[in-house]
Amino acid sequence: MKLLKLGLLAYGPFSDETLDFCTDVPTLHMIFGPNEAGKSTALRAITGLLYGIDERTTDAHVHLPKALRILGEIAHGDGERLTIVRRKGRKGTLLDGEGAVMDEALLQRALAGVSKQLFTTMFGLDHRS
Repeated sequence: MKLLKLGLLAYGPFSDETLDFCTDVPTLHMIFGPNEAGKSTALRAITGLLYGIDERTTDAHVHLPKALRILGEIAHGDGERLTIVRRKGRKGTLLDGEGAVMDEALLQRALAGVSKQLFTTMFGLDHRS
């Protein structure tokens, strides 16, 4: 799976911000910046997009919790693309690009068995880890 685009529609201090990772060549993307620039928020957004926004998230300080939204465009290993939106909630939190509830199995196929714990251990690197 490859993350092509991360849209911070309403998450943390961000509204309608997009990080575009699309490229035709193999690339390592590194996000860096000064303290409080949003690096950790972006990492939590990626994790929230893939596995659900934590019930007790600290990223609802600008937007109401029920308004939190993260958009992602991902590509499967076979090149198939999937656009998803994750909203904060308990049920039906994975949406398609049109806002309709999606089956989590579609995202699970792209994740290929990578659990949230494995993701944060292997791919969600931050200063502490």
